[in-house]
Amino acid sequence: MDILCRIIWGVALIPITPVVEPADFDRKVRVPGTAFLVTTPNPSSSQWRGRDFWRSALEDLISAYRGVCAYCASWTSRHESSTDHYVPKSVAPAQAYEWNNFRLCRRRLNNRKDSHSDV
Repeated sequence: MDILCRIIWGVALIPITPVVEPADFDRKVRVPGTAFLVTTPNPSSSQWRGRDFWRSALEDLISAYRGVCAYCASWTSRHESSTDHYVPKSVAPAQAYEWNNFRLCRRRLNNRKDSHSDV
């Protein structure tokens, strides 16, 4: 897989080498998420609520990336962590339940990122 590295303000962010998705990812995240998108292909903000199956992948992300935030390169605890959609789900709903679109991120940074494509 490609190494992901974005240049922002002339500074390189840490390179992220994506890891293989967990064996149970399909069952926990992709299958229920895809079923939702079949009936609601372009969900509104309110329609996403309760369909956050990506939260089931958080423990796997913490383990895969050893608790290091993809954006600030600092260790983040389970309580401070969240699953970020690298390509925002509002921009590409079909990517909302794909492992390769997830990044381990500090919750505070994820909230600030909102639906922006740049970090």
